Amino acid sequence: MQVKLHRFRSRLSGEGALESRFLESLDLERSWLGFNMCVERFGNAGTMTLNGWHPSLALEDIKHNVFWGARLGVTGSWQM
Repeated sequence: MQVKLHRFRSRLSGEGALESRFLESLDLERSWLGFNMCVERFGNAGTMTLNGWHPSLALEDIKHNVFWGARLGVTGSWQM
């Protein structure tokens, strides 16, 4: 399975800098016991909505040439 995560960073003089990574590179594997959950969580706390990340992401299935996207319309704290 070849799936890429696309998201946009927000920083001084770098608004909308695209970051693309394969899901495998996020090390989201389950433990050998299988009871834990591995997650990749990002967002912003406070009133500066674009402090670090834009509240949107896209997943790309390279093999099947399909995209899925999500975007939050927020003016305060958020996490994805």
